[in-house]
This record gives sequence, structure tokens and C-alpha cells, in this order.
Amino acid sequence: MNESSQTQHPFLPADSPASARLAATARSLKPNQYKVAQFAMDNLETVVDMTAQEVSEKVGVGRATVVRTAQALGYDGFPQFRVALAREIPQAQNHAEGIAAAAAAVAANLQSLVIDEEEVDRIAGLLSRAHKVLVVAHGMSAPLATTLVARLVSVGISAMMHADHTTANIAAAGLGKDSVCVAISGSGVNKPTLRTAALAHKAGAKVVALTSFSSTPLIELAHHNLIVPKAYSSFRDEIYHASRVELLFVCEQLAARTAPSRSLKADPLDIVSEGLRE
Repeated sequence: MNESSQTQHPFLPADSPASARLAATARSLKPNQYKVAQFAMDNLETVVDMTAQEVSEKVGVGRATVVRTAQALGYDGFPQFRVALAREIPQAQNHAEGIAAAAAAVAANLQSLVIDEEEVDRIAGLLSRAHKVLVVAHGMSAPLATTLVARLVSVGISAMMHADHTTANIAAAGLGKDSVCVAISGSGVNKPTLRTAALAHKAGAKVVALTSFSSTPLIELAHHNLIVPKAYSSFRDEIYHASRVELLFVCEQLAARTAPSRSLKADPLDIVSEGLRE
């Protein structure tokens, strides 16, 4: 791991696996932190797929205690601890199944999606009426933001995104009550995305979350959310496979249901037509 995700522990090499850190550090932790560490040692394969909130409820301690335990082990936070566990626990290999099998898994998942249709329509309504729409996403979710912005702009919505997260933060802080911030994060714990969404929330904008997991910090920030489960539903699969097909499908549905509530100076279709040549 790089220096931004793992802090050097004074008694352990920087590349020590998570299980070794747990074993070496547990007895020196505070009582409640020891409970968290003991639970993690007893349930390594379960904890890797749990959020800090879920661990706190299972152990009977505060969420902050779970985060501080991860930090005491030498990690920046609980997500980094989970990534370390995912790196250590063997990952099942299914590449031999081929493209057809992977496509079938995604198709089956799309067909079985249970999405709140009324919430989709509410969000589409917000986008239609918004003075500005800021779409924010980083990492493997960034292409979804590009696609959603392009689709919204093509129907006349004033939408934007910024690849640089400092610029995105400035834009978010300048939003108003008549604006919307759409935050896309498969994991729901991406730090730059959370920071931008928090600034938009503070500025008075409506925050919409598109994510694949519930009980995440992004869900807590949002006024509206669409939780879109994936064919690969575990945290390990999330960081190894990083597929965003299901989220892309929902982005397309949002754009398809969105139409500007004000008259446009130019018809987007006329502009599209100008770019076509035989």
C-alpha cells in the first residue's frame, strides 16, 4: 500500500499483513478497541465485507471506536483496513468462465434489480428543475460521471463535472438551493467524492447518491439515493472487479426521464444533427 493509505506502525514493517498487525497490536489497545480487534481476528472473511457501522453494531461499540481501531493498527481509516484484509484473503478466480458467463451474470442482475421507481422519478424531477447540476465521481466511477453529464447536457440540462477534485470542491461550495449534486461511488466511501458531496450539502444543494452499498457515509450525506446492487456484491469483488455496468444502466434511465423545465435557446438535436455526415 502507498503512504496515503497505510501509516507506519512503530513495531511492524510497513508491508505487514492485516492479520499480523491485529495479532501484534490487539493486547495493547484500549478495551473497546480490543473488542473490535478480537472480532476482526475471529471473523476476517466477514469483516472485509462489513462497514464500520455494521462492525460497531455487531461488537456493541461506537462507529468512531471502529475507525480508531483501524488507525491504531496503522491504517488511515477502516476502508484501508478492509482493503488490506481483501489483499490478504485469497480471491476466488473465475476468469475461466469467459465473457458469456460474465455477461449472463450482469444480465441476470439487471433483470433482478429492485429500484424505487418513484425515487428515480423524483430525482429526474430534481434534475429537470435544477439551475445547475454538478456530477462528482472519482476512480472507477469517474467514467459514469462523464456519461451522465453528456446525456444530461444532450437534453438541455446545465450539467458539469470536474476531474480535478479541488475544482469540484470549489464548484460544490458555490451551489445554491436550486442546484443538485449527483455523487456516484460504487463503494460509497470514496474520500474526494464524499468531500465534494459534503460541501454541496453545506451550500444548500440537494445531494443525490448513486452507489452499490447501503449503510455508507455517502448514503448518510444524501437527500435522495439509489442503491444499485451489482452482480459482484462483496467488497472484495468491488475492489477487484470494479464493474459499473448496473450503475451505468441507472444513469441512462435517469437521463432518459429528465427534461428541462425551461425553454432552451437552441434545440440540442439541431446541434447533434450538425455533427452528422454521410
